Amino acid sequence: VGAKQQGSVYIYRRSENAWVEEEKLTPPGNLKTILFGQSVSVKGNTIAVGDGAVFVFVYEYDSSSNAWNTFGGTLTTSKSCGDGNYTREAYERYGGIVKLTND
Repeated sequence: VGAKQQGSVYIYRRSENAWVEEEKLTPPGNLKTILFGQSVSVKGNTIAVGDGAVFVFVYEYDSSSNAWNTFGGTLTTSKSCGDGNYTREAYERYGGIVKLTND
């Protein structure tokens, strides 16, 4: 009765002459966001995923378990109206572009 609306990010790894799906990333816990994966940044074994609205998630590859795990907490916008409600600008832009750096 209603479709599940959930964005996702697919991880592929090159194996000889083909790309093989390694893992499907979705937001942690019970968070549902159809825009998950709107922006993605990869640096080494770390991936940042933005939903273009409210959240940014960071995943790190653990070679001992061969799995991508959330790293740190979920990042959210801090731009609010002062009453705890987020501004329209913050909702429309936060997580729209993500970039991992050495800092």
